[in-house]
Amino acid sequence: MGIFFPIMIVLLLQTFALAIDSLQEDSPPEILFSQDTIPQDTVPEDTTFQDTIPQDSVPLPNDTTPSDTSQSPAPPGTIQQDEASLRSSADSVPVPPQVRETLNERSMEIGLMLGEPTGVSYKYFITDVNAIDAGAAVSFIPNAVFQLSADFLRHYYHFANTGQGRLPLVYGAGLAVQFREDTRLGIRIPVGLTYIMQSLPLALFIDLAPRFDIVPDTEVSINAAVGVRYRFFPR
Repeated sequence: MGIFFPIMIVLLLQTFALAIDSLQEDSPPEILFSQDTIPQDTVPEDTTFQDTIPQDSVPLPNDTTPSDTSQSPAPPGTIQQDEASLRSSADSVPVPPQVRETLNERSMEIGLMLGEPTGVSYKYFITDVNAIDAGAAVSFIPNAVFQLSADFLRHYYHFANTGQGRLPLVYGAGLAVQFREDTRLGIRIPVGLTYIMQSLPLALFIDLAPRFDIVPDTEVSINAAVGVRYRFFPR
């Protein structure tokens, strides 16, 4: 204990010295300029505050110099004319049929599909790129059974440029039910192409959908069909 006590005293003194140095460094700097540091002979005794302001910067009461009107607001009639000209120029620009079709109400489609399965196909567009697809058809593999399906689909319109109409890539996911002796429930992953005609309210499509049954047991199969649907815009 006798040797540790002086060591502790030395450490405390060093800590105290470091604390004092840090306080001195953090203290505000001294005032470099004060009233006593300004030479009194540089300022005349009779100088006032008004003498320090340039006289040419103060406008006289009878000054008739025109003020700057560059920032003044335009007359209301000019603004209305500009708005009308912009509106007419915007209306004169031809709107592509793709954009014009998107601005309409969401379309619905109903038609037929042929293949595996074969039956009725229905599609309802939630937005211009998202749609719900449903099918009621007969599946022939392995035997003729009734099948219901529902898919959520997305449309990628930049897949191909056809000039006339549109040819989006369609992909999504959904469910399918087959009513066999043992009803089967599976997951569908549809991928395909849809050609939306410009001159006629028709859509041609081809779909390929792997199906993974999960109830009552696992089984892998595939759905593939082509078809046509009539497009309309319900009120």
